[in-house]
Amino acid sequence: MHWFSKIFRSSSTVDTTAELVFKSGENAFGYACKYMDCSLGEGRTVPAIVVDAREVASDEISPVKTEPDQSQVAMIRVASHEGGFVIPAKTAGAQSSRRPDLVSQEGHDNRHPDLKPGDLVSFTAMTYNKEIAETVGNKESGWVGLITSKLEPKLDTRAEPSIWQIEEKFHD
Repeated sequence: MHWFSKIFRSSSTVDTTAELVFKSGENAFGYACKYMDCSLGEGRTVPAIVVDAREVASDEISPVKTEPDQSQVAMIRVASHEGGFVIPAKTAGAQSSRRPDLVSQEGHDNRHPDLKPGDLVSFTAMTYNKEIAETVGNKESGWVGLITSKLEPKLDTRAEPSIWQIEEKFHD
């Protein structure tokens, strides 16, 4: 998990003796947009928040779509200093790596955490598609990538750089 510790870098001066616990994923997302380095590049991971797909596209019938292979497709707002931008993203896989303290909780059966609007997730950018950005009319919206984990709204500021607590990772 050492690789993940390099993902989220804080660009503000924060009390580095504490863990920040947010009331919701949306509060944590707001903090990330305002105080963290959310610049994207190939292979770079930043926080994102799941949004209700029905609010973005009128033809959607569910907030998050589950594919036949049990992976999920969600509309997410990817963190940026401008408040984020909305793109569709798919989970990295259908299976999850369960934390030992979540094994006994209902709904954690080694398939995947069911994503819902308001969930804080990590988005890993894979490639940039200029045509998508031009079609949407937003330069940032050209990033294509995967939802790699569901995050808890907890940020460990004692680590350098600060690290988001992972609830579950997605994988095949």
